[in-house]
Amino acid sequence: MDNNLKYGNVHLEEIDNVVNTLNLTQDKSEELRKRLRENFTSFVPCDIPQSVIVDYSQSDIRNIIDYMYSQKTNSEEMNSALDYIKHSYNIKFVTNRIRHILEEPDFINREKELYYIEAFCTDEMMGKSFDLFYKWYFAIISYLDYKKGMISGKQLFDLFQRVMSSGIGFAGEYLGSLFQQMMMVYFLEFQESHNTQGVLDFYNHSKEYGFDLNIYVYMVQTKFDTPELNPKKYIIDLWDERDPNFYGYSLHIADKTGLTSRKVMDFLIENKIINKQDLFDLWDSGEEPINIAYSFGLEIPDVQAFLKENVEKLKRNSCEDLWLLDKDYFDEDW
Repeated sequence: MDNNLKYGNVHLEEIDNVVNTLNLTQDKSEELRKRLRENFTSFVPCDIPQSVIVDYSQSDIRNIIDYMYSQKTNSEEMNSALDYIKHSYNIKFVTNRIRHILEEPDFINREKELYYIEAFCTDEMMGKSFDLFYKWYFAIISYLDYKKGMISGKQLFDLFQRVMSSGIGFAGEYLGSLFQQMMMVYFLEFQESHNTQGVLDFYNHSKEYGFDLNIYVYMVQTKFDTPELNPKKYIIDLWDERDPNFYGYSLHIADKTGLTSRKVMDFLIENKIINKQDLFDLWDSGEEPINIAYSFGLEIPDVQAFLKENVEKLKRNSCEDLWLLDKDYFDEDW
């Protein structure tokens, strides 16, 4: 068997290289190297294709070795550390598969995903968290069925409710991703039931956990519009929450909504959140686009483009000044 496949895409020479940098005695180096080689074989089933295995970089391997050697000394503790690493590795693999399904649902082989779920989501491979990740992975695989019209939004919603009742504390660092996906499913269920309260309750629940979920696209796609939560109010609330010293906050809102920073700026002007006359006045008073952008939390190129489009309204419109509307403030040659 190919060693790269056998060891789950962990190259043995990298293990050797990192062990050699630890400045251990020869006996301890050999002991550590032997344990690593023996236990990496149990990280993933041997017949999982290498192309879908999560890569370990040399720095990942070094962190694992440092953790094992410096903190876990006796045999029992070493085995516990290896179990922890194995479980973490396999959870990372499954969450990567979940993300891949959501990103490219039209290019996923459902049967392969069902094979992976049975291979990875077990007590041996994941420890106590396996039940949560099994149900989560299965729910995401079922999303493929929803996309093909084979199950309803309500059925998908019920599957995710099972996930949320399976001990979400086991999700660990992936809890935010689980909440984001559950939020998506609430919107999908809303399309069928028109139950706005469920969406509102879960959105507020996610805030209690400290999660700032991206929901703008869902609202637009499902035409969700209530006084408490709607696309327009969402952008305005994001803007009102900004740090006045946060340059380019419009870009942050763009990242949260899928809009361009220029569209965010135009929205703020159209809805009179930003007074366009204030932009003109700052320019006419002698300010450069970079300072205007900083003043409003906008992107410099967006301010430049806006002023160029409205050049007939500018009092300060000599060639000596207008060249600033084309200046690249991030090019040191200017």
